[in-house]
Amino acid sequence: MLEEFRWLGRAVYARVDELDKKIVTSTTNLETKQGPDLVLADSVINKLESTRDLFLRAMVGHIETRESLGLTTEHTLPPLKLRLILQAESVAGRLVFVSTLLKDLDQRLAQDKDNSDLLIVRKQASEWHQHNLHRLRELVSLMGRVELPGADYRSLIVRESGVISVDMMRPDVMKDIITVRLGEAKDFVGQRGPDIVLNVLVFFGILLLFRVLSRLFRRRVEITLGGSKWNISRLLKDMLVNFSGIVVMAIGLLLALAQIGISLGPMLAGLGLAGFIVGIALQDTLANFASGAMILIYRPYDVEDFVEVAGAAGVVKKMTLVSTTVITFDNQTLVVPNSKIWGDVIKNVTAQRVRRVDLQFGIGHSEDIEQAERILAEAADAHELVLHSPDTTVNVDSLRDSSVNLILRP
Repeated sequence: MLEEFRWLGRAVYARVDELDKKIVTSTTNLETKQGPDLVLADSVINKLESTRDLFLRAMVGHIETRESLGLTTEHTLPPLKLRLILQAESVAGRLVFVSTLLKDLDQRLAQDKDNSDLLIVRKQASEWHQHNLHRLRELVSLMGRVELPGADYRSLIVRESGVISVDMMRPDVMKDIITVRLGEAKDFVGQRGPDIVLNVLVFFGILLLFRVLSRLFRRRVEITLGGSKWNISRLLKDMLVNFSGIVVMAIGLLLALAQIGISLGPMLAGLGLAGFIVGIALQDTLANFASGAMILIYRPYDVEDFVEVAGAAGVVKKMTLVSTTVITFDNQTLVVPNSKIWGDVIKNVTAQRVRRVDLQFGIGHSEDIEQAERILAEAADAHELVLHSPDTTVNVDSLRDSSVNLILRP
């Protein structure tokens, strides 16, 4: 019975050609339309295109049926392939054009975000882009059913939609995508390469300059604080010197980023939000910062002081806003968090220039206690560091099984 429908292909192609003419005529008349008439005319064109695609889809199904029955398709298949290729080329060209238009609109909106006319045009262009993307997917599907190559169109779909499906993950499609990306990268480097190299050199040049300025500024602050009459602890001096260098480097980094065209406003706003989030996550660290600031203000100890803090005893060697480094007498390094130090008793052994030393000595039960006391008192008086006022005291402290213990307090 299908042999009686040889005219079907010619009738379908005639209808497709007729629709092509109507689409061309309607598109040409769009320039004379405005307002609601323009919207209506555009809707009519979309309907005509959908109808034409419907006829082509039906023709593909007809050819598949003929091939499954072993009937010839030599008169119907070549015209169909030609029309599918022409339609795919047309839709691909529109898709690329609209994509370029969208990029241009996005650049304009970046400079004028509140422009309502641009927003309306951007929305219409986005809808047109999605419409052509959908049509190209349909055409590529039809081309695959009649064994037409469509790798170029598949790669275009992937680039424009940003969605990679299993059907798109073909070697020819991936090869085309990689080739296009490499070509774009080559063009970008060729056009912007010298500018990029210059910006990189300027960026690192500014950082190098401010690194030198940071060292000079640190040295100047150190000299100024060393020669000042302010009663500032050595810990606070070291902190101010280090902080001054960090501030200079931070200014240099901001200037370097601004020089290469990076906007600092959004970056600073982002840093503010990030700082809020980090502050919540690092509450213990912030407690150490606060404790370190209190230690610097009230100065319970300084560098080279012998202290007993948070169960650790030793000489203070270094302090930051987070922790204090203590060296024990057996040469172990202890890093104690500032929050533990400030929240506990701080014992500074060397804070006072005058300090009493309690020493205990044991003598035999048969020894002369008065003579022993006199010898200890004379030894203390002869020592160059012992003060004559207040007086040194020597007393019997305790009686043990094997000794009499005397206590000497110079």
